[in-house]
Amino acid sequence: MLALFIIEMTILPGPLSRRRRPGFSVSIIAPPLGARQRGPAMNISIIFALAFLPGVFWLWYFYKKDKFEPEPKRLIVKTFFWGMAGIIPAFIFEIPFSGTGMVLTVIAAPIIEEAVKFTAVYKTIYSDAEFDEPMDGIVYAAAAALGFASIENVLYL
Repeated sequence: MLALFIIEMTILPGPLSRRRRPGFSVSIIAPPLGARQRGPAMNISIIFALAFLPGVFWLWYFYKKDKFEPEPKRLIVKTFFWGMAGIIPAFIFEIPFSGTGMVLTVIAAPIIEEAVKFTAVYKTIYSDAEFDEPMDGIVYAAAAALGFASIENVLYL
């Protein structure tokens, strides 16, 4: 049975004062009891939705933060897809470290994966005329990283 946990930020009134303090609530979304699964295609679509929705949400969030000179959506999507494609060279470069345990987890994987994300931005967008302010680096780097993370989410799920 698939359950999705949602953690949301709420504002709760403070005790004995008019100030408000932040609080957290957790919601659980689960299919009704007795609901039937619709086969492997349904499972794959759920996995892809759960894997990509956070990445798409955060991509939208960073895109909206670029208020003064928004980047073209086509370049952001292009960078997102190049970040997704970066999982292949990252996997290849991590193979020699696969039996090392902590070396892979603490040293090799972070260096290799961050270098792949940097390369996705540097080779695709950095020399483009649209890359003309510091916020552009944040938006494009977030797009590449979120593309990479979305594919990692698919592999983890």
